[in-house]
Amino acid sequence: MVERMIKNLTEGYDGFEDTGIKAGIIKVAGHDLTDWEKKNFRAAAKVNEKLKAPIATHACAGARTQMELLRENGANIDATFYSHVECKWGWEGRSLEKEAEYLLDVAKSGGYLQFNNFDFEFDTPFPDMLFLINYLDENGYGDRVFISIDANWVIEEDGSIWHEAEKDHPETGKRTYAYAMTNAVPMLMSAGVSLQRINKYLIDNPRRFFETK
Repeated sequence: MVERMIKNLTEGYDGFEDTGIKAGIIKVAGHDLTDWEKKNFRAAAKVNEKLKAPIATHACAGARTQMELLRENGANIDATFYSHVECKWGWEGRSLEKEAEYLLDVAKSGGYLQFNNFDFEFDTPFPDMLFLINYLDENGYGDRVFISIDANWVIEEDGSIWHEAEKDHPETGKRTYAYAMTNAVPMLMSAGVSLQRINKYLIDNPRRFFETK
């Protein structure tokens, strides 16, 4: 795993080396952190330590556990971010207030937190996501918040294309790559989040993250 990650970051992907395109970030995923997933996280931490490449994790649940695993294996936590953290089914039984405290611990340790479930009301009601973002900002850790959009599709065998969750929730079909700008930002501004804060979440914080060595 370490060798493959290093190759992707320094030479490019198998069969595409001649394009000059190289990976710019390490992405790892974990739900219950199986033995295989833990191995993947350990490899990512070693590569981060060696090449100073940033790490993104899929963290619908267990962001703090993931962070601790990366830190134990040598990763620079200032160069890690945890995505989908507002996903309500991943709160492991915590209340909204307890989840806010849980995420604040990650931010205090240096990790960044990505919020991207805009208009996934069945998964994360917007007032809950807004509470978490405001809580982090009000407690002095707004500089550890990212906002983004999670846009992905499924192509059926018959060629039909569906956005994630669109079959059960047709309203999610409007979440394109532009959605963060066309919808998410106006939602936040309508809820009283200033343009200065939005610029921090969209521009300043990601820039600092990718500059971290």
